[in-house]
Amino acid sequence: MMKLCCDAPFIVRLSIEHALKLIIRILNRFIKNVALCAFLLPQRNLIFAQCKQTGFTVLQEALQHPDCVQQLTLRVSKSEYIPPSIGRLQRLTYLDLKTNELQRLPEELTLLQELQQLIISENSLKNLPADFHHLTRLQELHAGNNHLTELPLSVSKLASLKILDFSWNELASLNEEIGSLKSVIVFEARHNHIQYLPDGIGNMASLETFNLDYNRIAYLPENFTKLKQLIQLDISHNQLRHLPDDIGRMKGLKVISASSNELTSLPQSIGKLQNLEMLLLSDNQLKTLPESLTQLKKLKTVVLLNNPIDKECIEILKKKMPQTQFYL
Repeated sequence: MMKLCCDAPFIVRLSIEHALKLIIRILNRFIKNVALCAFLLPQRNLIFAQCKQTGFTVLQEALQHPDCVQQLTLRVSKSEYIPPSIGRLQRLTYLDLKTNELQRLPEELTLLQELQQLIISENSLKNLPADFHHLTRLQELHAGNNHLTELPLSVSKLASLKILDFSWNELASLNEEIGSLKSVIVFEARHNHIQYLPDGIGNMASLETFNLDYNRIAYLPENFTKLKQLIQLDISHNQLRHLPDDIGRMKGLKVISASSNELTSLPQSIGKLQNLEMLLLSDNQLKTLPESLTQLKKLKTVVLLNNPIDKECIEILKKKMPQTQFYL
């Protein structure tokens, strides 16, 4: 026991020395890693600086210079297949695949973390990759003229999206989560088979242009009038029987196109749309217009072709609204 006690300071000294050596070893390893990163980062930038071009029109050439490619245009190349190797183009910001014969996109497309603009219009796509939401920097998605039957939930998670085009597809509805796209400014969904809009549509707080013409929509949801930034609304060629009673809340509206519906009247609150400049109402069942229209000092054009409109009503409005052209 006496020997152990006498050796105790020696044992403690060994433990301290061991701990110090371990700390020094960890610090050395950390310093080496930092030095390696400091070396590799300039090397990568140097490679990019030596690139002779950043835009390509042939995929195989692009794959030979993956660190250089920022724009890739394969428009009208009659491609039926995009290989998984496209996922190697990690610097790609712009990808144009318009007017090809694509029936599917590779899952590896979602590895393109820098992608900001994607054009896949005029193909034969029936669905999109399940992990589409991994394209976190995507700002524009042009997917018109395909055979898409639904708007994938993954698209609703693209927080940076500003332009969304799904025109000329086969959409029957939009999912409730569409309201999560709070940065979208332009939403094109014309020429589909949409029968109704979800309540969540009113949460698209930045929406300025909404084109829904040539669908089968019979009514607009209650929350629709929450779209207070909306400037242009095209709801023509649908099956609407009336516009929302509180449409006057949508103060930003400048253009309303509601031709070729089944409208029999307009709400009185339309007179609160002080920025309204154009009202297109041809081919409806309107017999009269609300007196509140006279409050719209910026209204320049009202088109009423092919309506059973009361001519006397129009004459009264014309006298009170000399700045407005009425087309009957």
